[in-house]
Amino acid sequence: MKQVLATLLLLLLMLAVHATNISRSGTPISAAEYFIDVDPGFGNGQSIPITGGWNVSMDFSVSTTGLRNGTHRLYVRTQNSDGTWGIPQSKMFIVQDKTQADPTPTLTQAEYYIDSISGTPVHTAIISSGITASLDASIPTTGLRNGTHRLYVRTQNSDGTWGIPQSKMFIVQDKTQADPTPTITQAEYYIDSIS
Repeated sequence: MKQVLATLLLLLLMLAVHATNISRSGTPISAAEYFIDVDPGFGNGQSIPITGGWNVSMDFSVSTTGLRNGTHRLYVRTQNSDGTWGIPQSKMFIVQDKTQADPTPTLTQAEYYIDSISGTPVHTAIISSGITASLDASIPTTGLRNGTHRLYVRTQNSDGTWGIPQSKMFIVQDKTQADPTPTITQAEYYIDSIS
């Protein structure tokens, strides 16, 4: 039987997808769907049962039946009550062969990197062994230049397999208590590239 790697399956279950209506018309979310790897077109994905509203939480199971072993991407998107579909949000996951006799591997350690996932990690942490884990770490920003950076975190299971890194952007800014809170005066956006 094919199953999603335990670490990713738990990540998907722990990270309930929170959809927020971003439509310009200001209408509530009325539908949600998911698809794997290939977009079947608006409204043609697997329906996700939701209670419509302005903020929608989703907790759903995804079947991996028929997927080949390897890396895949799960997409989730919502539709507002005007019928407009939003931009899909996605996460990678891994499918591997696993029998009922195979024990579910447990998470054994985590590591994080700043700005690049190559080379030596900034920190490796031993975490409590189990099929779920939390990491509470103070991440030093000493030596980082002011500006935008990216934090990458990945976990390793008891089989020695590292999971897919997850990342979030953060900003480093020198600020003292006496500094006034800055006012936003400009904004910019990029399509496909930040260069």
